[in-house]
Amino acid sequence: GEAVEAEEEEEEGPLEEEAKALQTVPEVSPVTVAEVMVEVEQRMQLQEAEDESIERRAVAKSERPWLQLVSFLVLITMIILSVVAWRLDLILSGAPWWGGPG
Repeated sequence: GEAVEAEEEEEEGPLEEEAKALQTVPEVSPVTVAEVMVEVEQRMQLQEAEDESIERRAVAKSERPWLQLVSFLVLITMIILSVVAWRLDLILSGAPWWGGPG
């Protein structure tokens, strides 16, 4: 009787020990769980806000060179078109290309 039961208890493996340990976990009040959840949620929201801010700054930094390039190209295009328009005006008015008396 008792010897057989003692042997069965000795043969318990790590899974049975873990199951017993899990059964002896102390109870946590729902208020404590709620407080921890609120704190975790606040930290996650703060982290998300920081991540969004970092992402926004990174995007702005990566867009700056493109904006500079586009602005420069638009400026060059305007200068070239202005020179072409001025030359066409000179040609159509019959003046020599060097701007001397015609």
